[in-house]
Amino acid sequence: MSQQESERAYVVPGADPWDRVRHFTDGRDPVKEWQCSDCHTWYADHASGVTKSWEIRKGVWSQPFCGTCRPPKSPFFSGGPVIIGYGGFTEWIKQNAAERRAKGLQGGGAE
Repeated sequence: MSQQESERAYVVPGADPWDRVRHFTDGRDPVKEWQCSDCHTWYADHASGVTKSWEIRKGVWSQPFCGTCRPPKSPFFSGGPVIIGYGGFTEWIKQNAAERRAKGLQGGGAE
């Protein structure tokens, strides 16, 4: 954003430290913005070509990060929020798989 353009706008902090709303003095609609936790760049909430993602650890959302700092691992990713990991759910999957294997071995296989 140029110096001249920033003089025609002011920001109001959002509920979270990485959210804010930019208000323009020339009558344009306000723009919701978010800040990447890695590069600290502010992006418009629905900026084209910028992916806003979060990570979940033990039921707590992380600060958002952009797709430039942490590109998605899947080549089929189409944009939007992504869940990178959730520790408790992963442990449940491992336990469930172990229980299924144990039941399969005890059941004697196919009849």
